[in-house]
Amino acid sequence: MPRYSPLTFAHYLPAAEANKRKEKVFGECKPLALPLMTALLGVLYLGMLVALVFLPGASLLDRLRWLDSGICAQLLTHSFYPGGERLPLCARNTGIYLGFMVTLLTLYATRRGRVQQLPPWPIIILLIG
Repeated sequence: MPRYSPLTFAHYLPAAEANKRKEKVFGECKPLALPLMTALLGVLYLGMLVALVFLPGASLLDRLRWLDSGICAQLLTHSFYPGGERLPLCARNTGIYLGFMVTLLTLYATRRGRVQQLPPWPIIILLIG
């Protein structure tokens, strides 16, 4: 019998059997699983960051250029050169990511990080116009 994914195979099962199969495949996480997974991912991320900085070999900027090569073309003519060294991101991506980080920091510093309301009408009109 060929293997079906749970979503397509559920169409051929009686409702009770489909519910059992769905619960088995898409069961909820235990209460402790999410914080534990978050902590493990945090430790993994910090370990990779320490390895990136302290392993011998290429310079930190060379490693960052390699790491960022998947998201940035890193064209020589489109990069910033502070102090004579080329930054790992081109000017366009530097502006995108720096603007995103400044926006997040501003939202959380003003305690509006989780607000889900529209801004006042004058601001909406200003943004549209």
